[in-house]
Amino acid sequence: MMVKVIAYRVGREPVVEEIDLGVSAIQKFVGGTFAGHFFGRGGVMIYCNDDGKSNGSAPNRYCTFLQDILMGDFMVTRHNVKGYEADVTDGDLVYCKDVFTPAVAVRG
Repeated sequence: MMVKVIAYRVGREPVVEEIDLGVSAIQKFVGGTFAGHFFGRGGVMIYCNDDGKSNGSAPNRYCTFLQDILMGDFMVTRHNVKGYEADVTDGDLVYCKDVFTPAVAVRG
């Protein structure tokens, strides 16, 4: 299923992209096995690399709700009230700027 997500790639500004949210596509995006965490506003979820700290992934963003640095690429998605994936909103993009702060210098 293709949905709009906020893509956080190491060293770059976050961008909204349309991405397939199948298991293999998420694994490819984050570079391995992944974990999903709901946070903050209802229905917003992060998919990040499960082994980012142990596999040598580069630091990406500090995450205020996990109080930790996320390693490697990750994405933010949205789930609707029925639990299905849905496109992120402009409000999600604004909200995430406070939740995920750069852990290293970023380029546009």
